[in-house]
Amino acid sequence: MKIETSGPRGSQGKTYIKMKIETSGPRGSLSQQMVKFDIVTRRHVEWTQENCFPSEPVFVASPGAVEEDDGVILSSVISADPKVSPFLLVLDAKTWEEMGRASIPVQVHMDLHGLFIPAAV
Repeated sequence: MKIETSGPRGSQGKTYIKMKIETSGPRGSLSQQMVKFDIVTRRHVEWTQENCFPSEPVFVASPGAVEEDDGVILSSVISADPKVSPFLLVLDAKTWEEMGRASIPVQVHMDLHGLFIPAAV
């Protein structure tokens, strides 16, 4: 299980009440869902799609965000179905509703944070 917390920039030391969780199946199998869990209300919402495997969710705050979930969640998603191209998933961080996706017709590494190449290279 991986946990991503959200919060306004510079909010170190503040309590986070919402977590974005990437869950794994038995024996470390690939994750097939992402969950937003509110530790105060104990409510959760999930994103999942059959045969799809999301990477670790990344929170991007809206400009001027005040609330800890004011922004979007980004996750690269690969599929076991050869008819489904890899895509970048964009979720509303408050509602967990899909805002969009950008598909590309190439193979993509599982982790969104798995490789960083500076523009200067």
